[in-house]
Amino acid sequence: MLRITARHADEWNTWGTPEQAAVHRAALIETCHEVGRDPATVRTSVNALVDLDGSASPPGRAALFGAAQQLVDQFGQYAELGFDEFILPDWNLGEDRSERADKLARIKTDVLDQVGA
Repeated sequence: MLRITARHADEWNTWGTPEQAAVHRAALIETCHEVGRDPATVRTSVNALVDLDGSASPPGRAALFGAAQQLVDQFGQYAELGFDEFILPDWNLGEDRSERADKLARIKTDVLDQVGA
């Protein structure tokens, strides 16, 4: 599948913590080189669940968790790895829209607005 992506895709997405995503992105870059494509021509994105102030990763999915500064550092790692975009799922952030919106607003203010600041 990665060879097809390397040959034809304009965009590519993976799930993972910065450590996991680094391995996935390196594999994409290597495969692009193998098929003669400049990896910079493939836009890359990554997903992970986010749990601000959480203390443990939920089972089954890549997750970022911890205090705001820990999350700022982890998001910075994605940028350093060369990812173009982070996709933030919200389905783990609350039972209803209001709760999810409140948590998203806090993640934006306390974490995302601080990345690269």
